[in-house]
Amino acid sequence: MKKTGAKARESIRRSRVFDRLADPEQRKVLGRKTLSALQDSIDVVLIASPRERVQRKDERYLASLSPEARQAELQKREQEQETARRKRAAEFARMVASRHAAEEKAREDYIRHMRENNPSFDLRSWLDERKHMPKRVTVELGYGGQPLVMQHPIGPEQAYIGVEANLNPYYTDPQVSVAGFTGPIGGYDKKGIQAHLRSQRPEDNIFFIDIDAKHSDGRSVLPDGAADEVYINNVFDDPIIHGSSNGTYNLLAEAARLVTNEGKIIIADELGEGTIPMNYFEKIGLKADAFYAFSDSPEEWRMMEEDFYTLSPWNSPANDGYYYAVFSKAQP
Repeated sequence: MKKTGAKARESIRRSRVFDRLADPEQRKVLGRKTLSALQDSIDVVLIASPRERVQRKDERYLASLSPEARQAELQKREQEQETARRKRAAEFARMVASRHAAEEKAREDYIRHMRENNPSFDLRSWLDERKHMPKRVTVELGYGGQPLVMQHPIGPEQAYIGVEANLNPYYTDPQVSVAGFTGPIGGYDKKGIQAHLRSQRPEDNIFFIDIDAKHSDGRSVLPDGAADEVYINNVFDDPIIHGSSNGTYNLLAEAARLVTNEGKIIIADELGEGTIPMNYFEKIGLKADAFYAFSDSPEEWRMMEEDFYTLSPWNSPANDGYYYAVFSKAQP
């Protein structure tokens, strides 16, 4: 049957091309190229994944090469992959070094700023005044497995309010016993702790509040100026706090909102992940009264421990990275 139309024209064109190629090897090359193009078209129809289509095409390309050329091509690709891997490793190392340098600078700036502010602060007098404040209200943000009030009694007219943000899933999964209560691995059972305190000390003014910090700016229901002091222990180094874009700022801002104009904010944490960016204090309107790192102020650090130490599941033996800092509102 005689071919007509487009098929006939294509057949004639191919015949003329092959006729012009007198060399049999050249005809084989053209035939392979035609077959390869046909296989590519089939792959587009039968193989949905673009990656798999590229892989099939590459396999055919390698199969078309002589053994020597194939080996050379594979060696070339291996060298290119190794070069790319080393480049990525070098970039990662530079990024880590830059981050460490930035963290170290932030730590040095933090320490220098703290020590330059209010050097006349009398720690012993303040601790004595605090202890004998008859109607002192203490708010602890992030009381964790061991609320401050658990280790330190309060007077009949004093009050303690523990605020927890429920940030960490460990806080609610009962798995192991911590400090005599059933709690999670590395965590605790807040309800068990609260019930224990209320049953053992029913006469004390002890209260607990939960907030949903995942879906809010971290503000509690407490009114402005509700506290004579706000205590924050090992919270700024929590991965969910320092790992978020605004967790640290919101926590510090909430402390400033809650404390009275004459009150104090006490922070116990570790330098590094617990370091607070210096510009936050100015934005929020706080000034540093005192800063005591265990490494160079061990006597003052231990004085703070007497009034604020808590036997938390996360607390480690004191080391050079631990510090206490006292802040107050900057007066206009």
